[in-house]
Amino acid sequence: MAEWDFYTNHAKVLFFVALNPQATLREISLAVNMSDRGVSSILMDFEECSLITKRRLGRKNHRTLDLAAVFRRPALQGRTLGELAVWLADIYTERRDDSPA
Repeated sequence: MAEWDFYTNHAKVLFFVALNPQATLREISLAVNMSDRGVSSILMDFEECSLITKRRLGRKNHRTLDLAAVFRRPALQGRTLGELAVWLADIYTERRDDSPA
């Protein structure tokens, strides 16, 4: 059976950064199984559309998600990153509540 994944590479990077805001580019790359260059490109995409803001803290970068950022793609157009996060958290909570004890 062929391997496949539900999430796009952009989603994998976004979720990982949300949970690990001080992760290095290399740490992100290893976690999502992508090249450093691919992850760098995705992070630049996010910075260009203001989904993520990067700032320097000492020797590391700290990335912050802008939960008020609005998606432009038709499937989520007009929705914010925060709305998506709440929706995903609700699904996760429902799944955990439904799991057998």
